Amino acid sequence: MSKPVPVLGDYVEFHSSTHSLYRAEQWCQERQCLPLLHWPMQLSDGERLPQLTMNLNGASQTLLMPEPRADAPKALLIGGYGADMLASGFYAMWLTSLGFDCTALAGPSQSDPFDFGLTNARLAAQWLASQPATEHPTLVVSISMGVIPAVELIRHSDRPTRLLAIAPMGDFVTATTSSVGYIPVPWYAHLVPTASLREAAQNLAEQSGHSGINGQTWLRRSPAPYFALYSDRDPLAPAPAEPASNERVLSGLHHMDLAAWPLVESQRAAEPFLKQHFGLDIAHEPPSASASP
Repeated sequence: MSKPVPVLGDYVEFHSSTHSLYRAEQWCQERQCLPLLHWPMQLSDGERLPQLTMNLNGASQTLLMPEPRADAPKALLIGGYGADMLASGFYAMWLTSLGFDCTALAGPSQSDPFDFGLTNARLAAQWLASQPATEHPTLVVSISMGVIPAVELIRHSDRPTRLLAIAPMGDFVTATTSSVGYIPVPWYAHLVPTASLREAAQNLAEQSGHSGINGQTWLRRSPAPYFALYSDRDPLAPAPAEPASNERVLSGLHHMDLAAWPLVESQRAAEPFLKQHFGLDIAHEPPSASASP
C-alpha cells in the first residue's frame, strides 16, 4: 500500500505522437525536488492544439483551446491515492479550454515515506511563490485524497487561492476498505479480508504520523473559498446529507466517474464557482451523442 507511484505512468490515452501536450520537469529547493507536469497543449511541431474532442460516457464534447496568455490564471491539479500526474490530464484539458494555465503536482502516493502528500504540498507552496504573480487567484484542484495535500498547499501559500475539490475523500481507513469494490484494483485484492485492509490502512496512517485522517475534515479547514463536488453513490467520498451552498451532489456516479473524467455534469456544476472567482465568460455547445465509449 505504501509503495510510491511513479510520476508518469503508462496511459494508453496519451500516445507518443501527442507527447508535447504535456511537459515534465523537476523544481528543486534545498535538496528536495518537486515533480511538475505542465499542460501547454501543443502538437509535436510546437503549434498550439486548436481543439480537442473528448468522448466520455457516450457523449462527444469538443473543447476549444485558446491562445495562451501571460496573465492566465494558474490551475494546480493534485490527483488521488495511487494515481500519477497524468491521471489528472483530462481535467487539465478541460480547464485549459477555459483559459487556465494548468500544472499537475505530485499526489499523495508520490512520496517516500508515504505522508499523504504533505511534504510535497509544502514544497509546492514554495514553488508557487517563485512563479510570476497574476491578477487572478490560483485555482487548486484536488481529486479524492488529493484534498489533503491541496489544503496543506493552500495553508502554506501566500497567494490568493481557490479550491475545487472533486470527490474529496472521507475517512482514510473507511475509504481504503471500500475501494476494492469501487476502483480498479488487481484481482487478488478482492481476496484480501476487509479486516486485513482496515488493519493495513490504520498501520500506514500511524506510520505516516497522521492516524485518523479524514480528507473532508481537512477540506472544512481550508482557509480558501472552495467548491466540493460529490456523488450520491460514492462510499470513498460520502456526500453530505444536507449539502451547503458550496457543495453539489450528483446522482448515480461512482468514485472513478468523478475522479477520472470532467464529465459534462461535473463541468456544469463547477462553472458558477469558476465564473464567480475568475470572471470567466464560459460558453459551450451542448454535447452531441456519440457511439464512442
